[in-house]
Amino acid sequence: MPKNSRILCLFDVDGTLTVPRKLASPETIAYLAKLREVCSIGVVGGSDLVKQKEQLGDSPNMFDYCFPENGLLALKDGVEIGRTSFLDHIGEERLKKLVNFILQYFSKLELPQKRGTFIEFRNGMLNVSPIGRNCSRQERNAFEKYDLEHNVRKTLVAALQKEFAEDFGLTFSIGGQISFDVFPTGWDKTYCLKYLPEDQFDEIHFFGDKYFKGGNDNEIYEHPRTIGHAITDADPMQTLKMLAELFPELPAPASLTPTGGHGDAPAAVETKEEENDAAASGAGGKNTRKLFLFDVDGTLTIPRKRASPETIEYLAKLREKFAIGVVGGSDLVKQMEQLGDSPNMFDFCFPENGLLAFNNGKQIGKTSFLDYIGEERLGKLINWMLDYFSKLDVPQKRGTFIEFRNGMLNVSPVGRNCSRSERNDYEKFDLANNIRKNMVAALKEAFPDLGMTYSIGGQISFDVFPTGWDKTYCLKYLPEADFDEIHFFGDKTFVGGNDYEIFNHERTVGHAITEADPAQTLKFLEEISGIPAPKSLTPPAAH
Repeated sequence: MPKNSRILCLFDVDGTLTVPRKLASPETIAYLAKLREVCSIGVVGGSDLVKQKEQLGDSPNMFDYCFPENGLLALKDGVEIGRTSFLDHIGEERLKKLVNFILQYFSKLELPQKRGTFIEFRNGMLNVSPIGRNCSRQERNAFEKYDLEHNVRKTLVAALQKEFAEDFGLTFSIGGQISFDVFPTGWDKTYCLKYLPEDQFDEIHFFGDKYFKGGNDNEIYEHPRTIGHAITDADPMQTLKMLAELFPELPAPASLTPTGGHGDAPAAVETKEEENDAAASGAGGKNTRKLFLFDVDGTLTIPRKRASPETIEYLAKLREKFAIGVVGGSDLVKQMEQLGDSPNMFDFCFPENGLLAFNNGKQIGKTSFLDYIGEERLGKLINWMLDYFSKLDVPQKRGTFIEFRNGMLNVSPVGRNCSRSERNDYEKFDLANNIRKNMVAALKEAFPDLGMTYSIGGQISFDVFPTGWDKTYCLKYLPEADFDEIHFFGDKTFVGGNDYEIFNHERTVGHAITEADPAQTLKFLEEISGIPAPKSLTPPAAH
């Protein structure tokens, strides 16, 4: 049967093509490929392209039409055809007023649990979550039940509508389990219809689970140009059964394979046992009693960028002669984005300062910040920070001011969702105005008995963790009897920097990367190891 491109099947993501926050099943992906042979297909969701691709795969090329962020980014057959900016529309000053209101509201909101990433800044909207997007699957499910009983999101949306809807022209749309979207009125999912000319389609079938009033599928579900199909079970199997009714030649699969969540950290792939044994025993003349231990940003990579191919190649050569390790404040997902398969690239891999620990690809330890601090004290700490940020006057505010990690909080006055240029601008502003240093001082005064260390690192943030959980924490996995020398390389070696403690520790030989440039690191290594450093490094992309 020839493809009828005048019929378009347009899908929401969470609760329609995937179980909420999980990956699409192989059966769903295969069905969509067959459907595309019969008619045009498209996808429209509130998440950005990165998250959409994490759940669906290569969505721009899987669908005839791909609309992340409700169509504020639009792609046809894999080619970008349009882009619209929330920031350009609302402006810096009004955005800050909106963000400050939400932060202040959250600082007074009592919930059973609070995590991090309460506001996520996207190209076309803000995504707002009372519990924070860093919550676990179990915590997400628990909040959804709590929200249904206590109307947490509905109450906040009502307050925002009263304060901003008319003057700012904003729509507040509840979607998913834990959050709602904020965007200019008219920028709901119907926005994507501007890229679907009426004269090119006879039918547009829309499939979505949040079709009810206030849900983020409601406007497009009820639009006169669409035929709405309600996925009442929030289950992709229901979607496929509806499609099978529309297209009898494409029967739905009998079942769908359960899949993992797209926010889950990738599992470290274990190396072959004989390779591990060889590395540990010093086979081939390798000196495993000398360890080279590296920070990430400003040491192995330009801050927030991927390691260059030359750096990766050099580390592989270095590992043939000596033991090597990496220790950073970021979680495993971010570390792997910058370095690649870090658990297997290094003899020792320590995300989050070693609160997660790997030896030759195998997990050897894990420690929890939440277990240490407890829900009540964590809630008080987070509320204090939210209140502080709501009153803080900085030139720009974005989203993800607090990021909850397994072993710490990462705190950013500008928000981690800022762009590269905004990150650089904030760093200069911070150096001139001591924003982070002042906040750290205020935290120490407000919580003198909490037993926390506040460690400034990178360009825009600082880490909060129990005293002793700095980068020296990883040394517990490096027994003194096993090493003659541990050489540590880092750029934030000054007092208050997140490399300071391990750089000055009695067990390490510290090497200060004063230029925050991996080329300097490789030159140091050449002097120590005798392995020639590359003449230049390929400029890498941001992760």
